[in-house]
Amino acid sequence: MTIDPEVRAKIIELFTVDGKRPVALGMARNGHPKKVTQKFLDFCDAHKIDMIDGLTSSQMLRVIVCGWTISDLTCPECGSLKNIQSKQLPVFCSSTCYKSSESGRQAISRSKAKLYSDPKWKERTEAKKIATNRKKLGVDHPMQDPECFEKQKISSFQAVKRNGLLLQGYEEQISKFLSTLNYTLQSGHEYIKTVLGKLEWFDDQGITHRTYPDFYVPELNGFVEVKGQYTRDKDDIKIQRTADACKELGLTYFVVVYKEGCHGSCRIMIEMLSDFAPE
Repeated sequence: MTIDPEVRAKIIELFTVDGKRPVALGMARNGHPKKVTQKFLDFCDAHKIDMIDGLTSSQMLRVIVCGWTISDLTCPECGSLKNIQSKQLPVFCSSTCYKSSESGRQAISRSKAKLYSDPKWKERTEAKKIATNRKKLGVDHPMQDPECFEKQKISSFQAVKRNGLLLQGYEEQISKFLSTLNYTLQSGHEYIKTVLGKLEWFDDQGITHRTYPDFYVPELNGFVEVKGQYTRDKDDIKIQRTADACKELGLTYFVVVYKEGCHGSCRIMIEMLSDFAPE
């Protein structure tokens, strides 16, 4: 888009305030162009200035006054029009394009490197999260809040409802297996909420953690927790502390490990934490 300098100077004279700010164009309340808008459109027609597709008359006036070209208006990453309303023309049309561009990726990498190089960054971030959760929910982590726990359980996984239980992951296979042993399965979360009130354990720093085993089994007078092999190994301390908490309440605590093998085979290992069982 090339505009004669004399024509551009005339537009600046007629349609700007103090030769800098473009006047307000647009539509009147009855839906027709305002007089000044129509005057601008007529001026463009008379001087054979083609309107750019996708731009309003106000945006077109800003483009002419600022002296921007088509290449200035085009995002270098995706080719879309940039945001003409901003006081300064942005380099990219959106933050998405900026993040996907080479310069954006390099800037983000430098920012992350600087952030992560701070040894206390993770500690400050975690402290801020805990402070926010305590203020809003009264607990250290959202999953310790029963209402948040229920919402997360329903929305985050492909859950299957069977015999009144909401099952996810390995829980469905384990529930079928335990049913063949004629065990009655109840929701561990519901049992804790309605009977115990809460089930808590403490870490080495004395921080309180709430836990919700997957099933309560009346025949076992205790809970059954379903784990994959990885989470069983990773959560060893949490499992033993939970078993301790159950023992204090006179309850048993079982961990059922579902381990997938090759060609679709699997092994189900039932581990009773006998050292922590009620005496």
